[in-house]
Amino acid sequence: MGPDCLVTGGCNSDVIGSAYAGPDAAIGDSNSWPGEISQTAGGVARNIAEALSRLGQSVSFAGRYGDDAAGALIADSLTKAGASLDLSEQLAGQSSDQYLSVFDAAGEWRGAVADMALVEGITPQWLAPVISGAPADAALIFDANLPEASVHYLCHLGENRFIACDGVSPSKVTKLRAVLAKLTCLKVTKDEAETLLQLPAGTPCNEILALLHEAGIAVVVLSDGPAGFHLSDGVDHITMPPPSTDIISVSGAGDCLFAGILWGLSDGDDLASIAQKGQFCATASLLSKAAVPPDLSSAAFTGVTL
Repeated sequence: MGPDCLVTGGCNSDVIGSAYAGPDAAIGDSNSWPGEISQTAGGVARNIAEALSRLGQSVSFAGRYGDDAAGALIADSLTKAGASLDLSEQLAGQSSDQYLSVFDAAGEWRGAVADMALVEGITPQWLAPVISGAPADAALIFDANLPEASVHYLCHLGENRFIACDGVSPSKVTKLRAVLAKLTCLKVTKDEAETLLQLPAGTPCNEILALLHEAGIAVVVLSDGPAGFHLSDGVDHITMPPPSTDIISVSGAGDCLFAGILWGLSDGDDLASIAQKGQFCATASLLSKAAVPPDLSSAAFTGVTL
């Protein structure tokens, strides 16, 4: 992975409802809960782009957002982090994509509504001039929010490109089935991997990793929720336990984990160091209300032992 990154995919405002702790805060059906509502910039690809920028990588973000307040929030979050928006599109008179989610008092996600019409406009035709405007050796990083035709377009841009993808969800990761051999790096949850590979629930992680490598993927990040995550390059395999920290919010933690892995790959680190960087970034996100902590930096990692 080279020094330049082109990141494309979902960008939206995250509208987050967080229940307060207390006897009336249990999340159940057909009820309302005392808590607080906040709005931040979000979207899997946008989160990855912001995190990589804050970690010192050279990032161009290619996304679509409106000229509303949410669009201003999205653009401001990326430019302040140091990412370029030259390859993005702001659409006049249109509302930005939004993701409305609810978290319980423990910071665990309980459900969401996704209004993501604009990302569907990131078609192969839209992407063609974007690719032409990016450095020829830029790493291509995208999420499976993209239309399937665009996923396939990006994956067929060249054998020598570094191509990385975040699977996003069990329903969306299926877009990757026909192009797994084109991916250099894939980040998936265990549920996503089982759906992608059409495996029964409860398939051992070692088996999942072996099958993904057999499909042609060089580096696999497999998140196993409360059990931590696995990082494998087909030769070595690192298992990282969950961070031992109080959780403020899980929103964005997986995206920051992936950004940390990509940062380590860019630096040419050994697998153990790459896993530590992923763990460092995920932990920082868990300790922040923002998906990507504004104080996330490569300097903060110096001397950290995980």
